Amino acid sequence: MKKLLTIIIFLFSISIFSQKNVCDCIEVGIETLQSIERGASEETVKKRFEKQNKACDELSIKLGENFEKEMASCDNFPRFIQLMAGGEKITQPNKEVCECLNISIKILEEIEKGLKEEDITKLYEKESEFCDELSLKLGEEKFGLQMMGCENFGKLMNLLMNQSD
Repeated sequence: MKKLLTIIIFLFSISIFSQKNVCDCIEVGIETLQSIERGASEETVKKRFEKQNKACDELSIKLGENFEKEMASCDNFPRFIQLMAGGEKITQPNKEVCECLNISIKILEEIEKGLKEEDITKLYEKESEFCDELSLKLGEEKFGLQMMGCENFGKLMNLLMNQSD
């Protein structure tokens, strides 16, 4: 029994310490932030995740600018951003906010296609006004946090990252 437990712990530690992709690094970030939320000191957390952070730093250097772009495509990225923004959990996505997020995606896709800004403004004028009003009603911070709970938040982040090229 003791031998089996040792093997399980060994395999678990190997999986924890091997950041093979950017999404693994996001998970390390989530675990780090959650540990701090639970009361662990920054020094304790730094020691606890030292090997994982080193592996992520190496991966970041290896991938360069692509590291951030790949972060946005991870399923766990919205949770990471949410924790970075203060940790407020979103239990139910707000349907109206998610519609605004989807409109933002459509607009960014139109920009990628080369459509002129004035044409985009005309095309999405009503929707944009609705989303602006909703953002004012909820407040920018709450609106942004609720966007993180939407299914397509990762897609929006991907498009925004690609816009920065």
